[in-house]
Amino acid sequence: MDSLIFSGEEAANYLDVFLHKLTDSGVDINNKVDFKKAIFKLFNIELYNMPDLDKEDYILASNHVSDFDAVILGLLHDNIKILSKKEWVDNDKLMSFVLNFYDLLGVDRNSSGDMTKALIILSKYLKNITSPKHVLIFPQGTISDINNNSIDRIYNGIFSLSYLTQTKILPIFLEQPSMTNKTRIVFGRELLINNKEDHRSEWIEELKMLQKTLDPPPRTPQLSYKHLNNNKIGEPFF
Repeated sequence: MDSLIFSGEEAANYLDVFLHKLTDSGVDINNKVDFKKAIFKLFNIELYNMPDLDKEDYILASNHVSDFDAVILGLLHDNIKILSKKEWVDNDKLMSFVLNFYDLLGVDRNSSGDMTKALIILSKYLKNITSPKHVLIFPQGTISDINNNSIDRIYNGIFSLSYLTQTKILPIFLEQPSMTNKTRIVFGRELLINNKEDHRSEWIEELKMLQKTLDPPPRTPQLSYKHLNNNKIGEPFF
């Protein structure tokens, strides 16, 4: 349970238990302000170097270490569109609650056509004059340890999205969420992509640098066997 990594059905069932716990502790789970406070308290959230998300649009680019990453990061601002795996969006039981507070765009991670369609939708969203607004993407594409990822495994579309919309990428290092330890979130230097070159190494190195700024060092992610061993190109997404 400590790893906070579940199958689709497990996630829906655990969310149900999770919400009942919040309700029993007096949290109004239908009130976003109360829900955010409860989530941040439950996971002992600490934020480092977070910019003012009301002043500028960003593509939030975080590492991915649990199924609760989007639950936490999606509450950083009221206007965040989250690129999510299609399996979550297709889970009616899960989405019956998630849609109250989150804006998800589901995508088939194994379909280049689906990824292209998502890129077009996100480009239109970011080019809309209404601000502030943000997009949350996990470039790893699946839960894994950023220190063990193959460069080729990283989703390159995030840099195309920045280039096409001239929206800055905000690298984020997220310590694996924990209900018993601090969960530290560190924001890095803004990246504006002005060319079509490969910037995946730049993003990975920024996250590795961010984790080194934490004292004590971040906890080693507790990952399932499959998530420990699916970090190379061509291996399945989970």
